[in-house]
Amino acid sequence: MGVRRDRQAGALRRWAPWAVLLFLFTWASVALAQAPTVAYVDLNRVLDQAPQVAAAKAAMEVEFRDRNRQFEEDQLSLDALKQEMSDEAIISTAPNPDLERRIASMERAIKRKRDALSRELDARRQSELARIDAMIGEAIGELARERKLDLVLTDQVVYYSPRIDLTDAVISRLRERSDTP
Repeated sequence: MGVRRDRQAGALRRWAPWAVLLFLFTWASVALAQAPTVAYVDLNRVLDQAPQVAAAKAAMEVEFRDRNRQFEEDQLSLDALKQEMSDEAIISTAPNPDLERRIASMERAIKRKRDALSRELDARRQSELARIDAMIGEAIGELARERKLDLVLTDQVVYYSPRIDLTDAVISRLRERSDTP
């Protein structure tokens, strides 16, 4: 019984390294066959070149043009009142309290309008960015599924090969979508 056990142990010692090597080669070939595919998208370039971004900017300019023009006219009126007060100060040494009150009142009104316009513009900009961000994410997801990608990176990438750059494809997909309503 002891001899038999020695023979089995000797056989095991001879075949074990080969079995381990066979296992490692099999595992490595499976791992290489299923290597993850990775792509990169430069979001800054997408945001610079996507037609949806340009369209949103143009729409917001049109939407806020009249209010911005009114704000500029109010500012010019205020500047004219300040110039009038400055001219009166040169001519007369006595201050004009009525003119000072009008200037202070107009400054407060302009500040309120500027703050309201700024808040509304920021809210509108955030809304448009969220909508465009969703469109970009959808385009990236579709392209990733079509190309059977496992991972798409967008931020804080130190280096990427042009071979894995998906940016142009995302921009093309967004351009296709901008033609349709």
